Amino acid sequence: MSNPTPPPQRQQDIVIRRAIKGDASAIVKVHYDAVHVTAGKDYDQSILDDWSALPFDRVERLETQIEDNPENTIMIVAETAGEIVGFGEIAPDNSELRAVYVSPSAGRKAVGKAILHELETLARELGVLELWLDSSLTAEPFYLAQGYLRDGQAEHQLRSGRKMLCIKMHKRWT
Repeated sequence: MSNPTPPPQRQQDIVIRRAIKGDASAIVKVHYDAVHVTAGKDYDQSILDDWSALPFDRVERLETQIEDNPENTIMIVAETAGEIVGFGEIAPDNSELRAVYVSPSAGRKAVGKAILHELETLARELGVLELWLDSSLTAEPFYLAQGYLRDGQAEHQLRSGRKMLCIKMHKRWT
C-alpha cells in the first residue's frame, strides 16, 4: 500500500496594513534578514553591514520615524499568520519608492508583490504619476517583472557614506 499524496499547502493570506510604532522591532528584523540573507550573494559583507547594521538604537530611531513621520512617508507592513514578514515605504512628495523588503522565510510567496501593489495604489490615490527607486542588484529582476524600467547602474549612498552598486529604475502610469 502506498502513502497518499499530501494535499497541496494553501498559501497563507497576506494582510497589508499601515506600520505603527510597535512594529519597529519586527521591521528591523525583516530588513536585517532580507539584506544579510537574500542580498548576501550580491554584495560584500562590508556593504551588507553598512546597509543593515544593528546598532543599539535602531529600533528606537524607527519608532520615532514612524510616530513623527518627518518626511511624510507611507510605511506599510505585510503579515502572514499574525507575523510581520515584509514592509515597504514610499515618499509620495518626491515620487520615491524607498523600500520593499521581505523576510527570507516568506520569499517567493507573493508578499513583495502584495506590498508593491499596495504602495503603488496609495501613490496613485495621492496623484503620484510615477515611482522611482534605487534597486539592489538582488531586487532588479523582481522590479522588472512588476513593470519597472531600468534606467542604468548607479551608486546608492548608505548612511555611513559608503556607496553600493544599485540599479536606477522607475515605473510610470496614467
